[in-house]
Amino acid sequence: MQFVLNKLALLALFAIAVSGASKFADTCQNIESSGSMIQAECQERENGQLQMSQLDLNRCIKNSKGSLKT
Repeated sequence: MQFVLNKLALLALFAIAVSGASKFADTCQNIESSGSMIQAECQERENGQLQMSQLDLNRCIKNSKGSLKT
């Protein structure tokens, strides 16, 4: 049960990040999450070509006394 709740919390956080960061959502596609990883194909600034990129949320977000912090 805890795993399901953790997964739902992670997906909710991911959804908020995508909707709140318009530049990120505007320049990336095929956005997926798996565990603590988010990956997407994002446009390079110089030439606009897509490049696979990934981010480990464990390196960006922490639990501080029961609250998620960046």
